[in-house]
Amino acid sequence: GNEPRLRRNPSYPGPVELLRGEGEILDVTEDADRFLIKVRHEKPDGRMHINRNYHHGWHVKDQLVPVYRAKSRVSVHLPDAGEHTLELRFTPSTLKYGAALSMVSLFVFLFFALIEAADARHEAHQARLRRPIR
Repeated sequence: GNEPRLRRNPSYPGPVELLRGEGEILDVTEDADRFLIKVRHEKPDGRMHINRNYHHGWHVKDQLVPVYRAKSRVSVHLPDAGEHTLELRFTPSTLKYGAALSMVSLFVFLFFALIEAADARHEAHQARLRRPIR
């Protein structure tokens, strides 16, 4: 019928593109702040581009794999040949600092709340001691 058709741009490589060397992207699972990429690479020293704007908050989880900026996009260096499963996550440092600051603020609040409660108990106890005995 009258449904609009979307045409795929043939020059768009997809969310992940293998640049240097021989191999293929086997699978990609994509979320707003996470990519799970399964890649097979035939030779060492490969490079993969992720179709996301670069920010220093991107990192490969649990692996020492460098993440670079390449033409405003995220680029991952694949040092070894073989099949790899990489989990790329976006965790900006501002999120970490904000969480740490929130925790410190919570502990400071609880500290002063406990002091205030102890003072109130002490005042109540002192008031009972000052009452005349009948």
